[in-house]
Amino acid sequence: MLSGSFITRHQCCDFSQSNDGNSVTKCLDNRSIRKKYPFLLHQRVSALFAQNIFQIEDKEVLSAITCHTTLKAHPSQIDLVVFLADKIQWDQPGLPPYLDVIEEGMQISLAYSAYLFLKEQLQHKRILYPHQWLKEAYEDLSKRGKINEKV
Repeated sequence: MLSGSFITRHQCCDFSQSNDGNSVTKCLDNRSIRKKYPFLLHQRVSALFAQNIFQIEDKEVLSAITCHTTLKAHPSQIDLVVFLADKIQWDQPGLPPYLDVIEEGMQISLAYSAYLFLKEQLQHKRILYPHQWLKEAYEDLSKRGKINEKV
């Protein structure tokens, strides 16, 4: 039996599954951060929904869902596609103000595009809470450089 409350894909989700409460409740850690920055929880809960409700079993797809808000170090192609798509399809009216940065990077590669996006967001302090995965992704992508971007 499933129970829960969730509002939209970019708001906080609280969910429990009576058959296996561990599988969902273990992602509900650090409640103060979760309440202040619900989008950090949303990516992990979304992957659990995909797996447990929609029966998605593909590990690459679940990985991409799990890191679509923050990215992660050593991202796969699908991780990068879903991360960048999430940024392009943002939750505000109009086009995202950083779209030109993403498009510029796309001229080289998906990884370079993600790098430029993260660099721009971090430099202008537009990241509300720089999650550890985001920091690790930025560090990883910044080491690769523009030339070796065949991720």
